[in-house]
Amino acid sequence: TIPGFAINPFGLNVPLSGGTSPVTIPGFTIPGSPLNLTANGGLGPINIPINITSAPGFGNSTTTPSSGFFNSGDGSASGFGNVGPGISGLWNQVPNALQGGVSGIYNVGQLASGVANLGNTVSGFNNTSTVGHLTAAFNSGVNNIGQMLLGFFSPGAGP
Repeated sequence: TIPGFAINPFGLNVPLSGGTSPVTIPGFTIPGSPLNLTANGGLGPINIPINITSAPGFGNSTTTPSSGFFNSGDGSASGFGNVGPGISGLWNQVPNALQGGVSGIYNVGQLASGVANLGNTVSGFNNTSTVGHLTAAFNSGVNNIGQMLLGFFSPGAGP
C-alpha cells in the first residue's frame, strides 16, 4: 500500500463588501447602508489515501492469479499480453478449452515454444501445424509447415 499524502491546514479569508442604495417610497426615504462581511476559517488537513490492492502482476484480467502485465484468460500466465492458461512470454495465445504450456513470443496453440509458431507441440521459429490444435504436430526448426518435421523450410509430413 502506498501511504498516500496529506494537504496541511491553511487559512481561508473571504472578504465580502457591498451596500444598498436608498429606497424611496412616497413620503418615506430609507437611506442606503453599507454592508461589510468577513468570513474567516480554516481548511484542512485533507488526507488523500492511495490504496492499490496487492496482487501479482499489473493490469491482468485472468481468472486465477498471474504475474506480468496485461495477461488475460484462465490464468497462471507470466509475461506481457498473453491470453490463456499456463503461458509465459510475450503475446502468446492458447485457444479456448486447451491447456497451455506455451512460452516465447507470438505463439498460438498448445505446448509451443519459440517465436511465431502455430499449433500443438511446435517449437522453433515460424513453424505451422496442419493437424489443428488438438493433435500433436511435433514440428521443430525454422519455417516448417506440416507435421513431424524437423529442420528448415520443410512442407508436408515427416516419417
